[in-house]
Amino acid sequence: MVISPPLIRLASIVVGYRDMGRFHFGSVEKLMKSYRTNAPAAGWALFALAVAVVGGYLLTRGVLIGSRAEVRFRGNGEAAYFHKCRYLYLSGVREVLGTPIVYETREEAEKQFCAPLGNSN
Repeated sequence: MVISPPLIRLASIVVGYRDMGRFHFGSVEKLMKSYRTNAPAAGWALFALAVAVVGGYLLTRGVLIGSRAEVRFRGNGEAAYFHKCRYLYLSGVREVLGTPIVYETREEAEKQFCAPLGNSN
């Protein structure tokens, strides 16, 4: 009895590729064995490539790593608070002014949010 190749493929997946089709369809067995051994490696390589591309894009744009309120004193001795955001780039860490507003208290300045991605400038 000769079994058709699609049935051999199905049976080889269910039972195990070594027992099915050895005598009639040896090339199908080699193909299935090659696919089973190379597919996971190719999948991991594709995943690693995708992670590298996304990571490179994010570090080019700048990833938010923190923010803080900074105090500076005016000429008359009054305190002025600024909100600053810190971004990680490929070239290093850059600190940018979060909002161009001067706040009267540190709590007001700390409540402000930063964008999750910086600009590419």
